[in-house]
Amino acid sequence: MDDGGADKQQKHPEKQPPGPQVPPKDPLDKKDQIQAEHSQELNPAPDPDQKAVSIQAQPVLNNELETTVTSPQTVIPILVIACDRVTVRRSLDRLIQYRPSAKLFPIIVSQDCGHAETVRVIGSYGDQVTHIRQPDLSDIRVRPEHRKFQGYYKISRHYRWALNQVFNTFSHSTVVIVEDDLEVAPDFFEYFRALYPVLRADPSLWCVSAWNDNGRDALVDPGKAELLYRTDFFPGLGWMLLKDLWDELEPKWPSAFWDDWMRQPEQRRDRSCVRPEVSRTITFGRKGVSLGQFFDQYLRYIKLNGEFVPFTKQDLSHLVKEQYDARFVKEVYGAPLVRVEDLLQGSTLTGTGPFRVQYSSRDSFKVLARNLGVMDDLKSGVPRTGYRGVVSFLHRGRRVFLSPPEGWTKYDRVDCSRIAPRIAPDRGAHHTAESQGGRINPLGSPRPPSCRPWSFLFSYWEQRATLRPVAGDWLTLRAEAALSVPPEGPCVLGQSARQQPGNQGQPFSWTALQEAAAMSCFSGDSNFCPECGTVLPMPRALDAVTCPLCSFRISIRLFAGQEIKSTVVFNPIEQSLMLEEEEDSELKGPVTDRRCSRCNKEGMVYHTRQMRSADEGQTVFFTCIHCRYQEKEDS
Repeated sequence: MDDGGADKQQKHPEKQPPGPQVPPKDPLDKKDQIQAEHSQELNPAPDPDQKAVSIQAQPVLNNELETTVTSPQTVIPILVIACDRVTVRRSLDRLIQYRPSAKLFPIIVSQDCGHAETVRVIGSYGDQVTHIRQPDLSDIRVRPEHRKFQGYYKISRHYRWALNQVFNTFSHSTVVIVEDDLEVAPDFFEYFRALYPVLRADPSLWCVSAWNDNGRDALVDPGKAELLYRTDFFPGLGWMLLKDLWDELEPKWPSAFWDDWMRQPEQRRDRSCVRPEVSRTITFGRKGVSLGQFFDQYLRYIKLNGEFVPFTKQDLSHLVKEQYDARFVKEVYGAPLVRVEDLLQGSTLTGTGPFRVQYSSRDSFKVLARNLGVMDDLKSGVPRTGYRGVVSFLHRGRRVFLSPPEGWTKYDRVDCSRIAPRIAPDRGAHHTAESQGGRINPLGSPRPPSCRPWSFLFSYWEQRATLRPVAGDWLTLRAEAALSVPPEGPCVLGQSARQQPGNQGQPFSWTALQEAAAMSCFSGDSNFCPECGTVLPMPRALDAVTCPLCSFRISIRLFAGQEIKSTVVFNPIEQSLMLEEEEDSELKGPVTDRRCSRCNKEGMVYHTRQMRSADEGQTVFFTCIHCRYQEKEDS
């Protein structure tokens, strides 16, 4: 991998301090020397002694933030999470090159793994960085099915330890976290210095990120590098948080998969992050715990900003929630509604937009996102870069908003759209939209404000409306079905809808509907868990059936009237022999000279599997060609 060509740093003997060093003060002559060594045709870093317009962390009054000319004094440390990548040099070189002041932006490198060569690389920077090491390098005891995720458990442990060091040992009030495979933009420090008081002042914000998940060159406007957005999706990859947030998260910090945990509604609590139009970080590391999932498809094409934007001289009060939301909703839903075909063909559209493309469900979002070239996955129902369900990007030079219908209120954790479009009358459903208790009923009839199963039922109904009903589904609403819901009392399925056998004409209570809403949007066969797909045990004399794998509980009433038949099939002996021959398939693949830890002989075949998210790497599985012992490596 490219280490950035930065081998000009003076080497220092490797020496581990007995405890974490206090980040050093800024020696100005050393800063000038570093910038001279790393001369590059990019905009220079701003003068740290120059007074700049910055937003003071004052309470939000009348949707405004006061701006005054001050000399920023808040220390914002940069925490670099490192392990065994010697290419951390590339990340540190850029951080030191663009850092305006070592006093205001101390760099703390926290290393896990104990990798000797990486220790030497970090040590070569001397007192330009503070090197701390995570002391517990032992494996973590996990469930047998999670042994392949050992690397993710160690990462989460490392984050917790490192953040406690920053906030509790070094006593900082904020921190910017980067990993050892991130390269920063020239205005990286300016960006966070300007947004720190915004983060402090607005309680509806919980982080500032330098990353745009849809930041590929064709999807962003490089001529508007100053554009900033609010996003409900936690981006990571160069992000700032405050000590108050860490005090909230640390007691319940997860043992693994910390980034997806951050995206859960219990942690997010309807708070947002700030992100840029053009990313202030890029990742250059394919090597990692998940070996670069989506690296070649997405991450390597993220555009890094090369233009210095003086954010501290700008008025950023437009990012305050009330002011931002009013302008955002007006701009999105004031844009002309077009079809995705119009955007792809482009001949019928004039101007650079903005234009709006509307999705109605999780599936329709994914189809539209793929066609338009943006990332199509959702976490806890939130699309990447989405704010109020809207994803903003450029498509062939036109600004596009991929949005839910107007009237959006809240994300649905089961990844179904809470708001759905009106149904055409020829499908036999109500086609007017009425508001009840501040919410929209997609089927048109009033309902109690406290009920929330609509997103599930409508998504399920819409899915079945274009498909032939499948016999045996616990609930199938056919294309001509209408759901009649009186304002009060139980919900009764119409005669054109089919219930489970034995329940014809019986009331379907709101309680049962709410139980249904908790299930997956794509559940069909009640013999399988709707969350993880595991075969469910036989119903017993209990009030619920519990999945043996994920512990998801399903009311016993949903199995009423079902007949479950099981069949034992004995395979012919010839087929069994064929299966035994196929067992040798695990020995197929490229052979490496890796030495087996069991028989101590050289020669192991390997294959890789993608285990997790886009910004992580793959897991490599090795099989000894002599004794068939299997090992894995989270690279």
